[in-house]
Amino acid sequence: KETLFRGAAYSSQLKYEPLNVPAGKMSLYNNSPDDFYNWVLNNMATGEEVTRDSFVSRRWFGDYLEENLKRAAESKHREVDFQIIQQAVSDLTKGGDGTYTLHLEEGKELEADVVIFATGNEAPADVVSESEKQLLGNRYVSNPWSPDALAHLNKYGNVLIVGTGLTMVDYVVSLKKQNHTGKIYALSLNGLLPKQHAATTGYTFTKDIAHENIHQVFENLKYEIENAKQNNIGWRSVLDALRADTARLWQTLSEESKHVFMSEYRAQWEIHRHRMPKASADEIDQLIKEKQLEILTGRLSGVEKSAN
Repeated sequence: KETLFRGAAYSSQLKYEPLNVPAGKMSLYNNSPDDFYNWVLNNMATGEEVTRDSFVSRRWFGDYLEENLKRAAESKHREVDFQIIQQAVSDLTKGGDGTYTLHLEEGKELEADVVIFATGNEAPADVVSESEKQLLGNRYVSNPWSPDALAHLNKYGNVLIVGTGLTMVDYVVSLKKQNHTGKIYALSLNGLLPKQHAATTGYTFTKDIAHENIHQVFENLKYEIENAKQNNIGWRSVLDALRADTARLWQTLSEESKHVFMSEYRAQWEIHRHRMPKASADEIDQLIKEKQLEILTGRLSGVEKSAN
């Protein structure tokens, strides 16, 4: 219930949890690109200047979503029935007339002409075994987005974070902002950190880069990046220009190429596509220089209790 309409991202209770997209690019409405930005200006007295390029709190975007949904529900047509039902769906069947029946966990059924799956982030898989979870007790946090993820943390203790993406960045900076003094280790197979955001400009592709072969897609993408460079446009602008077309690119790939992407290209794609704000990058760089944060490359093979 506490994450209704917010999901994992926008219900965060971390001390540091900025959006990873600037406020000026987060509107709900295509015909009003400044809607969220203007909402922040009118509703959030921060004491700091907020621009379209600011990376503001994810919780603010959650507030914005809730307010817009409430306003839409209040202004709906009188013949529209709007209900919120908080139950799990145990099954979904399609009738001969094309309608769907949703079977709810408490036995009730709902009929629908259209069903939209908007499930948000699934809980992450455990990275340790059941016996290791028992050994670690409340020192092991299986879901980094749970409200009490940092509740049992000893501020002087060492912390291992499995993963080196944007969630790790938010957690490391949150630990720092709550005066954590222990060592922080971040572990991933590649040990790569997200790239930093920088100013971008519009870019128009010289050709359609879609192809069923993933290697050709990336060759096409490299060509576009080089072409942009010749026109003093950075690679970030090229990747941002792909935002609206990524679903089509993925669907064009052969099944074999999709597997190749996941095994060969995914890590590089993610650190370039999902970038961190400059403020986050500065914090991470400083913690690495101070040796409080160490980035490790490898795989967690097991957990055992030390003699100490």
